Amino acid sequence: MTGSAIPDEASPRHVSLVALPDAVVSTLAGLFDVMNGVALMGLVAPNAPAPFHIEIVGRPWER
Repeated sequence: MTGSAIPDEASPRHVSLVALPDAVVSTLAGLFDVMNGVALMGLVAPNAPAPFHIEIVGRPWER
């Protein structure tokens, strides 16, 4: 095995917020905004990777 099991510190962390059926969308949006705040406020140096790659995930809606 040639690769390291430890992730590269220069790459952003991947964070998935799991949307459950009884979750309130404002809570998910608030968590998303707080974790993405550094990038939204422009506090990241130019050409520097954001500390997090954030996505909201969930199960497809079924009828």
